[in-house]
Amino acid sequence: MEINSSTLEKGILASIIIVLCFTFFDDDEKIINEEPKILKEYFKEHPLVAWKSNDKGGDVVKIRYKINTSDRRLWIYDSDGELVHKQPFSRDPMPDGTPRDFTYNWRLYKTERTIDVGPGTYTIILGGDVEGGYGQLSTEINI
Repeated sequence: MEINSSTLEKGILASIIIVLCFTFFDDDEKIINEEPKILKEYFKEHPLVAWKSNDKGGDVVKIRYKINTSDRRLWIYDSDGELVHKQPFSRDPMPDGTPRDFTYNWRLYKTERTIDVGPGTYTIILGGDVEGGYGQLSTEINI
């Protein structure tokens, strides 16, 4: 079987165009990683903000918070007051006492440390190492 060089060139060009179309015109849902601008201003007054986002595994809630005292962690409750998630580690300010900002990803899909989270209103609390206590910041998010 003999192929004309003109036909071969057209076939290769068509293949390149098809590959480029699949590369640049992907219909997948875009991953949102940036904190909304409104929350940046609000964070200055209330250093605990949350917004819904997604990652490659599914939906997440990104939680940005400031640590001023040692042994702080996030506690997340549903509208019935039931604990649905606890940040698996506590955070501290810098060794010299300077506050630090963190962003935590609370995955809304089942993982080793999380359960499937359904729609509803959730309260996010920045509290101590032990559940409850004093000096807590809180915010709510609707999922």
